[in-house]
Amino acid sequence: MFEEGFLPVSSINEVRRKLTEAINNEIINSYNENKKLNERSFKEPSYDYVKTEVPEKMFYITTVEQLKALKQLGEKDIIFNPFIRNSKLSIDRLLQEEVNIYLKAPNIIKEEFNYVERYINDNLKNIKGIVTANLGIINKFNSILPIIGDYKLNIFNSYSLEFFNKAISESLISVELNKKEISSLSKRISSGLQMLVYGRIEVMVSEYCPIGSTYGGKCDSKQCNNYCERGNFKLIDRMDNKFPVYTDKFCRSYILNSVPLNLVPNIKELEKLKKAKEEIEWLLNRDYKIDPLVNFVSNKYQFTNRQRDAIKRSVSSYEKNTIRKSKRLPINKMNEGTIHIDGFNLIITLEVALSKGTLIRGSDDNIRDLAGLRGTYKIIDKTEEAINLIGIFLEKYSCSSVKFYLDSPVSNSRNLKYKILELSENWKMNIEVELVNNADIILENLDRVVSSDAAIIDKCISYFNISKVIIDEYIKDTNVIDFN
Repeated sequence: MFEEGFLPVSSINEVRRKLTEAINNEIINSYNENKKLNERSFKEPSYDYVKTEVPEKMFYITTVEQLKALKQLGEKDIIFNPFIRNSKLSIDRLLQEEVNIYLKAPNIIKEEFNYVERYINDNLKNIKGIVTANLGIINKFNSILPIIGDYKLNIFNSYSLEFFNKAISESLISVELNKKEISSLSKRISSGLQMLVYGRIEVMVSEYCPIGSTYGGKCDSKQCNNYCERGNFKLIDRMDNKFPVYTDKFCRSYILNSVPLNLVPNIKELEKLKKAKEEIEWLLNRDYKIDPLVNFVSNKYQFTNRQRDAIKRSVSSYEKNTIRKSKRLPINKMNEGTIHIDGFNLIITLEVALSKGTLIRGSDDNIRDLAGLRGTYKIIDKTEEAINLIGIFLEKYSCSSVKFYLDSPVSNSRNLKYKILELSENWKMNIEVELVNNADIILENLDRVVSSDAAIIDKCISYFNISKVIIDEYIKDTNVIDFN
């Protein structure tokens, strides 16, 4: 017989939790067994490919006028597509001009593969390399010629770039990446990276040819009369946007964007900043003072205040770089004594990195923000995450004693102190947070300092470059501008 009663909801939830946990463990254990089998049988393939330096700048051309313009500019590294129709260029014409020819192979190849392969083989002595995203062509020729991966490989991150760089010389990153993503990717990869800076992007490649179907008389029972070779064609939408259309020798149509991608202004801006940095450092090495130098050179290039800040925070003389490098301690020595942290400097730098704000990597390899500390500070949504990352990093390197120094005149310094103490309660080390009138004066006389402040690291006994390592190891997609 059953007596009246009730079963608490907490007991039901406990049974549900245990059942779910048991099912999860069963699935995970099954996966791990399969994974062990796969790990035993899988061996990463090795690739025999031509790895060589490719030109810093390359130009894809389709007209004789473009060829003449590049010759006048002294540019010789040309990308040429011999498979498009209605082109006035030929490989023989390019050979007469004594330029370096990089052949652009179609990204989509079907039954015409043997034709494309034969054309490349016939011109092996005439070309310097191949530009393509076709994996068949890459596999066929990467041991014979340098291969440059076209942007159609859709490389979005460092993993895909590293994967393709095992089989080809260089790769173009995806044109869909934004400025911050490009900066993050270039920081993680030291070589093998290229990007498209100007040109119309393909919006569609189609087996259907609008030119042949509309003007060429092409239908199920009739071949096209190659009307596409008689001129230039565009598709016009209802907003009067004009999309250029061209065809290849295999009767595929290529529709290009109505507006070209144009990153040239960004290149000029970065080149100006880099050139200004070089000029300032050249004069710094001859004992000129930095403030009037920055003003003088910035006025020459008509820099904004933000650009002036970026330049000033990135430059340093050769002598100072040498001294700072000699003072920098290796990270594996962090467990050998007390660490003295410039609290606002480290936390604000990490907050900016987590917020995808702009950071500068200076000539001395230290990372600095453009926000600056001007007597005011506010705890933000990234503050807690920044402090937790510091704790994870310090525990990883077995630090036993850490002391944060915060400038008491700065607003919210007391609140930040309590936030650090609260979040560090479970850290496996001794933590102190001290409010001082001027942290710089104290840190300038100490050993084992953590700061990227030039005034501090020039005077302190030794320091750790922690912010750079934390950003490199724990924060993805940061916007770090490197003028080096």
